[in-house]
Amino acid sequence: MTGQVIFTERPCSEGEYKIAIATLDNTASLNALTYPMLEQLNQQLERWHEDDSIVCVFLEGAGEKAFCAGGDVRAMYQVMESEPKASISRFLTDYFTLEYRCDYLIHTYTKPIIGWGRGIV
Repeated sequence: MTGQVIFTERPCSEGEYKIAIATLDNTASLNALTYPMLEQLNQQLERWHEDDSIVCVFLEGAGEKAFCAGGDVRAMYQVMESEPKASISRFLTDYFTLEYRCDYLIHTYTKPIIGWGRGIV
């Protein structure tokens, strides 16, 4: 499993406030979200949510082909082909629990989240 989320912050013209940027970087898989990427994104969104200097979050995908192809189905398939049933069930339960927790956080976020979608969305 590969991929990462790159986090940056840019100052606003006022200086004391910032725009947070999360870049999904898994271009080989059209920025599909791996479990580690979901962990990174969820943790950072929670930190930014509590940071009063962050005024909004800009979410984008790396590369030119895709914003995000969704969950990393290839990784799920590899786990299903190589792991015992108990491990498969645990991985899928953990993956979708985290994915939906992250989705819910984005849905209920009290700061604006701007999704910059180009290519496959």
